[in-house]
Amino acid sequence: MDAVDKKILFMLLRDGRASQRSIATSLRLSPPAVNYRIRKLMEDKVIKKFTLYVNPNLVGDYHGFIAFKNYTDYDGEVVSFFKCLEWLNVYELSAKSMDELGEKFNKMSEKLGSPVMTYVPDQDLKPTSSFTKKILSLIKPDPLVKVSDVAKEMGVSAKTVNRHLGFLKEKGMIKVLPVLDVSKSDSVIFSMFTRDDSALDKFFSKYTFFKVAGNGHSIHFMFAENQEQAKGIVTKARAVDREADVMVIYDYDVSS
Repeated sequence: MDAVDKKILFMLLRDGRASQRSIATSLRLSPPAVNYRIRKLMEDKVIKKFTLYVNPNLVGDYHGFIAFKNYTDYDGEVVSFFKCLEWLNVYELSAKSMDELGEKFNKMSEKLGSPVMTYVPDQDLKPTSSFTKKILSLIKPDPLVKVSDVAKEMGVSAKTVNRHLGFLKEKGMIKVLPVLDVSKSDSVIFSMFTRDDSALDKFFSKYTFFKVAGNGHSIHFMFAENQEQAKGIVTKARAVDREADVMVIYDYDVSS
């Protein structure tokens, strides 16, 4: 896989609904050339699918992350999961209350052992409007559906739908994410958990495609084109936070 394909993968990880025109402009390619490369990545199963991540807070639920040593996989219902090479699997769970979330953590612990890490970010529950619910119902089955088709189904303008989707994305409430076959991508996907987000956020942002933050802590999920780049990121980060936890991801998914 060449450097251009890797840059396309990263741009799609940052925004799965990024237009081919915007990617083409950024990479100084023609839109047809970008379209061909994306179709080829999908045909070759480097991109397995596109999925819609919905922050549970958007639909009135609480959420948190929990990590276990990866001796056993968990087959229960989760919002997202990230399986790591070293020794950890990270799961995101949702619940109707903080008490229920704690109960779910305990249930997982009974099966998988003592958690290595639990992380519950600041909660920002949103009252979900019927308008938002309708948009989500139309995007979930096909995260790449055209805005014009969504607008037609809802009886509003494409500008209105675009503005609403932009607001939800900016607030971290939704994200269209390509699920990659990491082994075929010839790249490195990893996460870093830091207790000093204020110091590292700006540095990490260049490489981050997914982030959860709260209470000054954060988990950044990042993309590197090769091992050398990944090593450089980790080295610089640990110059600021020596205790930052690093996990190399070999598989991940998000429920839609």
